[in-house]
Amino acid sequence: MSQTWDDNLSEVIRGSIWLFLGSIVVNIGGLIFWVITGMLSGAAAIGYATTSTSIAWLLASIGNPGLGFAFLREIPVRGSKAYISSLFLALLFGSVFSLFSFLFTGLYRDFIEYLPLIVLLTVLSLTTAISLSSLIGALLPKRVFVINLISVIIKILTGVFLVLLGLGGYGIT
Repeated sequence: MSQTWDDNLSEVIRGSIWLFLGSIVVNIGGLIFWVITGMLSGAAAIGYATTSTSIAWLLASIGNPGLGFAFLREIPVRGSKAYISSLFLALLFGSVFSLFSFLFTGLYRDFIEYLPLIVLLTVLSLTTAISLSSLIGALLPKRVFVINLISVIIKILTGVFLVLLGLGGYGIT
């Protein structure tokens, strides 16, 4: 029995609501994270951390030639083959584009210490985009929300813990 147009529309609306709520959770969690870690570590540590994160996101954006969007189209048709191929490309592009982080070594004093984190964040950003796209392509937007919620909780707890250990900007990043 095929779904009616109304059923399809309802499914799209429910999925959109879950994706919207996931986005809200990430943004509220990010605000909480930066406020708490900023109060605990100071402006210099926040500066190093936000610069490192911004560089990683920039490199990941440049290194992502629309993989997530292409993957949304391919996952319903090719399933795990599409996921494995896209994940391989994300790892490859992330590894290659993360090498450009070396262009930023002289940005701040001792900023070279952040390069391993920038490399890691670049690769993780690309692979995360592919993984979340796979859940959307498989019509599992509620799981995207759950993953976003769990990741925000882990981010806040880990970041605060590492700052309290005295790692400052490195711990925040």
